Amino acid sequence: MIQLKNDTYRFDFSKVGAEIDKALGLDFFAKSLYKAMRDALHSYTHSGSFQIARRFDESAAKSCYSDGAILNVIEGSMTALFMATIVVTKHFGFEHEWRKATELFAEYNKRPLEVPE
Repeated sequence: MIQLKNDTYRFDFSKVGAEIDKALGLDFFAKSLYKAMRDALHSYTHSGSFQIARRFDESAAKSCYSDGAILNVIEGSMTALFMATIVVTKHFGFEHEWRKATELFAEYNKRPLEVPE
């Protein structure tokens, strides 16, 4: 708690998925939070190169998002929504809902993981 208050808390993003799986007894967050998605979400959040590069189209300042980039953001958003649903239902003891959300997320993760740029 002190680390959060002092803004010194750090963790290894490459291990977050596996740690969530271990804490919740699951087996799919490590798979769904793969490096390309983590890098994209981190870059968008902190106005990094993903976001800056997509604000220009050659010499013009305008949105320039490929279909793959848009799908990548949607995929990340869906994963975040599933994660929140799974964590909240588990926390409040809604076992039926937790199980259903877990099954749906497992089905969602059967699609190809990488979205081409």
